[in-house]
Amino acid sequence: MSQHIFEAIRRPCTDDRALQELVMGMWAYPAVLLAHQLGLFSMLDENPRTPMEVARALGIESRPAEALLTASASLGLLRPEQGRYGLTPMAEDYLLARSPTYFGPFLDLIIAAHPACSFENVKKAVLTNAPQVSPTSAMYRSPEQARAFYRGMYGHSIAAALEWRGHVDLSGSQVLLDIGVGTCRMGPGLRRPHPVYCPRTRVSEAGWTAPPELESLLW
Repeated sequence: MSQHIFEAIRRPCTDDRALQELVMGMWAYPAVLLAHQLGLFSMLDENPRTPMEVARALGIESRPAEALLTASASLGLLRPEQGRYGLTPMAEDYLLARSPTYFGPFLDLIIAAHPACSFENVKKAVLTNAPQVSPTSAMYRSPEQARAFYRGMYGHSIAAALEWRGHVDLSGSQVLLDIGVGTCRMGPGLRRPHPVYCPRTRVSEAGWTAPPELESLLW
């Protein structure tokens, strides 16, 4: 391309960073799901390890082990130090089962739904105006499916539930209606004696109270 033609190309008005992250993120996204499913993050909770040690522990070759580590590090979940990989604070908060804000069950839901979200399925849904997966109610047809769904929603919302009140002015509010979270996990963020309306759930100064049948289903 000649210099004259190159200079005639109109420069973009916006930064393409968000688009680049969106498009390129689809390559790292499955790697993180796989790392979670293989137990990479829980294994690194014990102590940082080299790629070779990770490969042996996971029962895979060193090349794919290094790829999983590199992808996870690029997303801020792992940090390399002196040839070893350890967890970042974000991974400790959200990717370890011992954490109260564990995100793992939600990742399990994503893995289970991943085939339904393929490009071909999305395209077919748009062109035929028809759903390509079973209705959501199918998730409740067995106790195990319901448990997986509720635990996934818990992992997805509990961190926000513990933080939201500090970002919302409730000085003029008397009642909170909790809709759509499923496990009613927005309640823990409320520490004031105003009622929270959620099916058989309430919040008081003493804390959040869930119906016994829901707690037994969750855990």
